[in-house]
Amino acid sequence: AKQVCEQAGKRLCLHSEWRNACRGEENRKFPYGDSYRQGACNVHRFEHPAKLLHADSAIGHLDPRLSLVQASDGPLLRPTGTTPTCASHWGDDAVYDMVGNLDEWVEKKSGAFAGGFYARATKRGCGALITVHPRKYLDYSLGVRCCKDIARR
Repeated sequence: AKQVCEQAGKRLCLHSEWRNACRGEENRKFPYGDSYRQGACNVHRFEHPAKLLHADSAIGHLDPRLSLVQASDGPLLRPTGTTPTCASHWGDDAVYDMVGNLDEWVEKKSGAFAGGFYARATKRGCGALITVHPRKYLDYSLGVRCCKDIARR
């Protein structure tokens, strides 16, 4: 994730930057408010892609088909922005899917990802953080957003 950001001329976001972006200018616990609402973001889904493909949610986490699995109500992984209730607002602009869809790598010494992917049973919103995996960990549930410093005049 760090290399991807660097190749884009950016850097991996600090956890504090990521959380600030998630909370929006209103500084809310969730992009949409201060209380958890099932379905407002693509998180805490009841179906798991490995369970649907392999009959076991603990195996097959490098199977490239996991991102394509369809649940009874549509794709488990949704195109960014297709859950309009999961928007962190900044003036007339918004950042979509900071909670849910994919966990996102953030810069922390030991490695961490934030937000919660679609099948993670979390109701922590912008406070969701996983720190138990090493920095080189990868699987189907991870993504990244990159940050760029503002040039000072």
